[in-house]
Amino acid sequence: MEPIVQRTSDLDEAMQWGWDRMVSSVSYAPLFATLKWIAIIRDVYHLTPLLILIRRGSEFCAITGFTRKRIFASPSYISMPFNFYAPIVYSHEDLVPLAFEVLNDLPFERVVLNHALPPQLSKGIESHSVESYINLECSEPELKDRFSKGMYHDSLRRERRSAEQGVTFDFLKTEEELRSFYLLAVRFYQKRFAMIFHPESLFKRIFTDLIPNDQARIYTARYRSKIIAGLVILRATNSSHYAWGISDTEHYHLSLNKVLLRKAIIDAHSEGHISFNLGTTPLSNSNLLEYKRMWGGTSVPVMITCVKGHFELPNYERDVKVRLFGPLVRRIPAPMLKRILPYVVPHLVGI
Repeated sequence: MEPIVQRTSDLDEAMQWGWDRMVSSVSYAPLFATLKWIAIIRDVYHLTPLLILIRRGSEFCAITGFTRKRIFASPSYISMPFNFYAPIVYSHEDLVPLAFEVLNDLPFERVVLNHALPPQLSKGIESHSVESYINLECSEPELKDRFSKGMYHDSLRRERRSAEQGVTFDFLKTEEELRSFYLLAVRFYQKRFAMIFHPESLFKRIFTDLIPNDQARIYTARYRSKIIAGLVILRATNSSHYAWGISDTEHYHLSLNKVLLRKAIIDAHSEGHISFNLGTTPLSNSNLLEYKRMWGGTSVPVMITCVKGHFELPNYERDVKVRLFGPLVRRIPAPMLKRILPYVVPHLVGI
């Protein structure tokens, strides 16, 4: 049977194809491949989605991409935003080579994919990053045994000590709390990492579109009703995904995110999730890699495939623009940075 190839940027059309039903039938499919998330990414980052479906009877291969015009350059390109590392979801691996052929025929000068395809299907080069995840298909005692010696009990001790100092733990529930959480996130990434954060509109969509359907949770730690730390956990049918963690500087020494992460992992396990994704880490960040390993995280290399055109892995350590950008970000007042993020971030997304 000859495969049928369909292509669209219209999410309503993709819905008629049964896109979500097919994608959710594959256990490893990322939550970012669902139409709800694709719509959020489209709206927040001003990207144009490109959905490609290859069918052969009941078998399928679904490709999720985004196109845009690069600043100061004319050609369009297709790429993936932030931690979107499985753009090709398939029910049968025989369709994957055809997927690469279809991508190569697209009318763009460059087509770049971040992915985690099996080695026999990968055409990529290893990036400077790995993706870490915890296998939750075990009993709770076995899960705790996977944590390094002392990690689980240390987080329990920290929870008790912080509670003695008046710290409480709860989920984020109101829009007012969301505003406080977001400003704290902007300040945290600015001061600690010299990084700009995602636009507030992303978190508003998480709050209005995802949290009511239990597709996201924001765990918080509070002192005198003020949010002082938090984690954003994104949720799919059978997996949880650590997205962002923040803390204020005054209470950073309490390691409250360690407490919140333990709670999120145990919650995911007790609710039947089979994996907990700890996110992506640069290989150069050995401390963070070790921290994730201590939670039982297994690392998988992130691969980058330039299907069409030319691409080289960026060397951020030698990039003068990156070195100058950090000190500049730290000098901008957080409330002002918060206001300009919606205009700046969309131009920085992608490869």
